[in-house]
Amino acid sequence: MFITPLWIVYEILAFKINNGLLGELRTGVDVLIKTLLSKFRIHAGLALVIPAFFLIWFVMQQKKNVGKFIKKPSRFAIMFFESLLYALFFGLMVGYATTIFFSSGNPGVDNSKIATLVVHIGSGVYEETLFRFAVITLLVIGLQKVFTLHTNLNYIIAILISSLIFAYSHYLEIFNEPIEIKSFMFRFLAGVAFSILFILRGVGITAYTHSLYNILLMFRQ
Repeated sequence: MFITPLWIVYEILAFKINNGLLGELRTGVDVLIKTLLSKFRIHAGLALVIPAFFLIWFVMQQKKNVGKFIKKPSRFAIMFFESLLYALFFGLMVGYATTIFFSSGNPGVDNSKIATLVVHIGSGVYEETLFRFAVITLLVIGLQKVFTLHTNLNYIIAILISSLIFAYSHYLEIFNEPIEIKSFMFRFLAGVAFSILFILRGVGITAYTHSLYNILLMFRQ
């Protein structure tokens, strides 16, 4: 419920600047999903229908809990400001990491402000939903069923694997970015940090933290 407004804002802005559901001025995971759908001759709108269907299903299944949550809008405000604090903290961490992994500047920042804003909003929604919510959850469940390891060890393995996948995904052929050790390690460590936040505070706050951090980084340029 907390992510939904962020997702809707992103999709509306992305549709407007791309003049449709497809286009390169979208966050990477969104581009990847819609490109794969188009290659299999499946309408890109399916990428919107499935999340919307899941949201409706969730609301129907959790009517009472959703109702209680909506009746206390202050919770949304508290979660937003909590995410903002985390974003500021991540900004300090990344600023320090940048001095280690990069000689100057920050990776992946575009000068086109409107397009960059849209991409940054979407990155929190799509990357956290896929790499943290989906991948870590599935890995933990899989590890628990296959191996008789301590729960904490399952989480550690899931965090490392999902962070490696997250870092490597930025160098897929579709994004046309050459792989470099320094940028890979930078993204891997960012993935670890967001994974820990996801486990401790959930996907909603992690998604907002990711988006807000990117937006703050953009305005710092």
